Amino acid sequence: MSQQVPDWSEAQRRPGKRKDDPELVWRVAPAPFPTVEGYRITWVHSSAKQHRDETARAERIDRARHALTELAERLAGPRARITTRVAAEEAAAALLATSGAERWVSATVTETVDERYRQETRGRPGKDTRYRKIERTRFALEVSINSEQVRYDAASDGCFPLISNDDKLTDTEVLAAYRYQPNLEKRHHELKSVQDAAPVQLKSPFRIEALFACQFIALLTNCLIERELRHAMTHRNIPELTLYREQRACTAPTAARIHDAFADVQRHQLTRDSHHVQTFDPQLTTLQLQLLELLGVPASAYTTDPVR
Repeated sequence: MSQQVPDWSEAQRRPGKRKDDPELVWRVAPAPFPTVEGYRITWVHSSAKQHRDETARAERIDRARHALTELAERLAGPRARITTRVAAEEAAAALLATSGAERWVSATVTETVDERYRQETRGRPGKDTRYRKIERTRFALEVSINSEQVRYDAASDGCFPLISNDDKLTDTEVLAAYRYQPNLEKRHHELKSVQDAAPVQLKSPFRIEALFACQFIALLTNCLIERELRHAMTHRNIPELTLYREQRACTAPTAARIHDAFADVQRHQLTRDSHHVQTFDPQLTTLQLQLLELLGVPASAYTTDPVR
């Protein structure tokens, strides 16, 4: 296996998400060989991904060591239920598989035999008393960390390949195109997160088409709401709205934030003997009234009488 260090070149650098976080750095390097299909490969190293990889591996190792320590304590206890070496090895292997750390952590089962003697019959011992030897096998665990494997895997932390059929883009441009991908798939993200579209069990194709038609209408409605509001903000020279929590400004409102602004709006009706007595309309806030005005929705949609 080649040990050549890639010829990294810095592609992007951005400040961390928080004030004291380190900068986010992306580096790129061309692969010496293409894919089997002949496509170019660009290797990318992300400082944020490197931190995530390191943290994930350390957590798996710690989780495995903690679980194996608990197993060792049970094996050493006076009422250990695991009485064979095979069972002890299977229990240790199951814990390693569950923790996902079998690549770096190994556990070896050792056994010792405790010997003690007991009288064959009851009574006070004497010169003619016969004793019987009782043997009990106890198991222990020897846990070890494969530091060589850890170092080997750590060398590739933060790295991932990008495959492209465009030979005109530079490696930096390939990374920029990849990072722009979420913007192109924004509506797919909204479908899965905001609208919470999830797998369902429908046998009829007509029901499947009807369900996705409803999802499409909801997605299209959200798009139109965002478009209408942003155009109105531009036309009226409104740079931002306080749609985020703690009255923080939002320069590009999304449908999800707009829905959140009206999430607590309620209307109550008082009835007596099945007869309507009084309606309690919601008291719309200044922000809610501003949103309705920008969207061209009359305030009377939320109140009995139009708000003056």
